[in-house]
Amino acid sequence: MNAKEWVIAGLFAVISIAVLALVRFEFKTTMFFLLSSALLVISIIDIKLGVLLMLVFRSTIDAFMETSINIAALDVSMSSLFAAYAVVLIAAYLVTNKIIIKNNIAWGFYAFIAIGLLTALLPGNYGFGLVYVIKFISMLCIYLIVYYLCERIDNFDRVIMKGIIAAAVIPLAVGLYQLIFSKGLTNGFYAEANLNRLYGTLAHPNVFAFFLIIILVTITIYLLRYNKKNILLYIVAGLCLVELYATYTRGAWLGLALICSTYLIFSKMPLSRKLGYSALLLLAVSPFMHNIADRFTNVLSSDVERSSLATRFAIWQGMGFLFYVKPFLGYGIGAFKELSTNILNWNIEAHNDYLKLLLETGLIGLGSYLVLQFNTLRGIIRRKRENYLVAFVFVAVFYLMSLADNIIDMTVCQWYIWALVAIFTSRAKGGQTDQVENNAL
Repeated sequence: MNAKEWVIAGLFAVISIAVLALVRFEFKTTMFFLLSSALLVISIIDIKLGVLLMLVFRSTIDAFMETSINIAALDVSMSSLFAAYAVVLIAAYLVTNKIIIKNNIAWGFYAFIAIGLLTALLPGNYGFGLVYVIKFISMLCIYLIVYYLCERIDNFDRVIMKGIIAAAVIPLAVGLYQLIFSKGLTNGFYAEANLNRLYGTLAHPNVFAFFLIIILVTITIYLLRYNKKNILLYIVAGLCLVELYATYTRGAWLGLALICSTYLIFSKMPLSRKLGYSALLLLAVSPFMHNIADRFTNVLSSDVERSSLATRFAIWQGMGFLFYVKPFLGYGIGAFKELSTNILNWNIEAHNDYLKLLLETGLIGLGSYLVLQFNTLRGIIRRKRENYLVAFVFVAVFYLMSLADNIIDMTVCQWYIWALVAIFTSRAKGGQTDQVENNAL
């Protein structure tokens, strides 16, 4: 660290302390700004460590969800501020070092964000979309910086996977507390059904459930690639499975089952091993089959109060017609909840990422997102990194689950998904980078 960096770090530290002393935020806000200032200083000293810490602590930021700051008449949550912070930090590093990633995934991301920004600024659209755009830019920044560092630093992909797994420690600890002391989500219908839905440090049990799937996939890849005898990781994976079950999130259960079954079908392991693993999985699930079946009892009911599927159909049918009014650029990215409030008198998300994007960004925005998805899956296949099939199946299943959930809005999950995508679409450092093949300068 040179003298200039020390001066910059010192100035930021002094300014942060001065602001905190003068403004006197409440405890959570104060802690957030102090941690952010510390992370800023660390990132100036070592961007690798800064990125790693951003991934490790991102899963705990949602614990600050109820705390917000009013900026330009908008209540901005701490998670949105953290996303903006990551954008500024990573973008500053990429720009000052003249780093430009120009592969197909990056181009797809650039186009999607540009269209989203356009829809947020068009007259008559909703200004809240700017917050959404920042979230998507933060996902892009995570992809770009992890991609770049994986191509330049030996074994940095292993470091990133360790960071993703470490990000589960605090949420799992909080989830275990909620499980033991019945401190999960128990209000309304869940109280009637005697359910204690765990959510860890995240905003909702559904988000926690999909986050745990990401952790399980990362642990699986790490064990297959590096150390199959790491007992600690098996313990963490077991705890993830227990808490995933206790989220009572049917979509995540189905997603995990689909990932496991699809991988077993397409993997190159002998048939005898495939049958053995299948029998082992069924044996492990069998003690919970009764409770799992209970969660699916009312799925086909037409009562929106009892069936989440009926709720989804009601949303889709009630909102779908809006596409014909603004078919090309939609109503503005981030506008769905405001639209549902006006049309359905119900402030609710789409529970279908593709319908959401169709209404918010029109055919052009949805088309750009589908191109991004295609480029992502193709990039994983073309690179053929070790255990790429696990990553391919995982990403493909998440895209499929987006047909009936709000996965694109789960920023915390998206960060880790794009970090994994960066690992599996980059080329591990070794020899001179082929600029033609990697399209990275």
